[in-house]
Amino acid sequence: LALTLTHWNTPHYRAAPNFAADLRQNLRNVAVPFTGVPLSIFLANRALALLLIFVVHPLVALLAALHDAALGSTTTTTTATNGLTPASQDDTSVPARYREYLLHPTHWFAFWRFNSALAAVHADVTHSPGYELENKWAFLKRAAAASVPVSPWLDLPELFVKHIAEEGGMGVHRFASATHGGDWILQTRLDNSDAIKSWVGPHAPLSTVRVVTRA
Repeated sequence: LALTLTHWNTPHYRAAPNFAADLRQNLRNVAVPFTGVPLSIFLANRALALLLIFVVHPLVALLAALHDAALGSTTTTTTATNGLTPASQDDTSVPARYREYLLHPTHWFAFWRFNSALAAVHADVTHSPGYELENKWAFLKRAAAASVPVSPWLDLPELFVKHIAEEGGMGVHRFASATHGGDWILQTRLDNSDAIKSWVGPHAPLSTVRVVTRA
């Protein structure tokens, strides 16, 4: 959380112009639990970020602690779907849960933000060229040039998507392709192989794996 403020204006390897822009972009799809309010609202400026860190975050941690304490022994099975499962189930009291969520959280969201913040700091300090491949288009081109199999893309200038039932020019979305200087990689949808479908079912999302290497 401290890095959010100390590196607010630090140039970011992925989002222009800075770390704050990357925060807003990534957290627009993450909401305050049970509210639907995107966290990006609180990152419009540093003043709102302070409000998020010192008011909203402690309040949400308290509500999560009350939520877990109310569930008691059923915490593990009930909260696994909403990202609030603590690391220890021994003490479900409100003080114990509040202390954990506020000071040393172990849920997926906390680890994701820790990783994102530390990566941004590392990129700023080391200026490692490897961070250039965080750009999906740069990664695809580099991999293809090295004969590494990657998901195929469509070489189109742009793509228009229209809703069949909206009136006139409404419901139209335009995507400028990265192959012609735009911001979107246009691809057909990939499906799981028959072997994977036999394990996860025919309508499961695409199963993927991340391989992280170090020279």
